[in-house]
Amino acid sequence: MKLKLEQIRTDGGTQPRAELREEVIADYAERMESGVTFPPVIVFFDGTNYWLADGFHRLMAARRAAPDQPLQATVHTGTLQDAQWFSYSVNKSHGLRRTNEDKERAIRAALAHEKAATLSNRNIADHCGVAESSVRKYRDQLNLTAHFAQST
Repeated sequence: MKLKLEQIRTDGGTQPRAELREEVIADYAERMESGVTFPPVIVFFDGTNYWLADGFHRLMAARRAAPDQPLQATVHTGTLQDAQWFSYSVNKSHGLRRTNEDKERAIRAALAHEKAATLSNRNIADHCGVAESSVRKYRDQLNLTAHFAQST
């Protein structure tokens, strides 16, 4: 499905990357202008909003290269929370390689998400594409912080 760029929401906490890389956006925009076709972005439609879950660099490049042109999107039916959860799993095996900070942000966001409440560290690690020990480390930090807050 093609969506107008202004239909795609990016303000829902679905971007686990620490930052978007300008050089990647510029490269993608240049390639788009020369006719290269990129994979569709992935959005979740909640009946009102199209929440971007994967493709922030592609969307920013499209805004630069062809601001009046619609963008090809794979649309899933789901809530903002579904889009958030999905976003923690993107780029673990394809696309722009994630930095350690990107991985940490995905883990921390996943741990704070309602879906994580019933999941093991291994389940969350598999979803985020990280080591179980990393999830354990951040969960222990969160538990320690919560314990400290309760004791004071």
